[in-house]
Amino acid sequence: LVYVYLQSLIYKYLPGNIFHYASRQIVAKKLGIKHSTLLKSNLFEAIFLILSALIFSFAFIEQWVQENIGIFGLYFCLFIFSIILFLNRKSKIIELTIYSMPYYILYFFGIGILCYYVINHMTENDIPYLQCVYLYSISWIAGFVIPGAPGGIGVRESVFVYISDNVISQPEAIFVILILRLSTTIGEVFSFIIAKLNKRHHIPEIPN
Repeated sequence: LVYVYLQSLIYKYLPGNIFHYASRQIVAKKLGIKHSTLLKSNLFEAIFLILSALIFSFAFIEQWVQENIGIFGLYFCLFIFSIILFLNRKSKIIELTIYSMPYYILYFFGIGILCYYVINHMTENDIPYLQCVYLYSISWIAGFVIPGAPGGIGVRESVFVYISDNVISQPEAIFVILILRLSTTIGEVFSFIIAKLNKRHHIPEIPN
């Protein structure tokens, strides 16, 4: 199933930004997996990815809340959320969250390191790691939730440039986000190739 997932990543760059989900459904049917099961899996993946990005966006959220609502409201919501998790700690959804979230958090942690390196070593800046990672996380969320843009192309870049306006210059922001886009795209292409070449897993071909 991991290879099915890796094989589908490249299809999100097709117009519509939904074909990576469609390709999983096609392959899942050939493997005998119920569509309802995969739909739930896709839904949880989306939720966990957004939650993971929000964790690294906390500094931005905290600043926004302080300016618009008050920091008490933010901590109150976090407290209520913690109570809900504790009361439902034995449910399958909570178990799935505990198992899956570290992998998604690791992704944003890693891309944050790359963002930090590009900003501080490839441009003339000295920006803290947490600020670098929340700039990327916020822009990633925008590219993920706004429908239609293949792989969030254009949306992620525009939001990154906009929210980093007071942090780095616009040409530097464009340079940084393009390097990050190139890096993630290359990674997804390699993932696709690895999945295709792994014949021993007998991954069914996705029809063109």
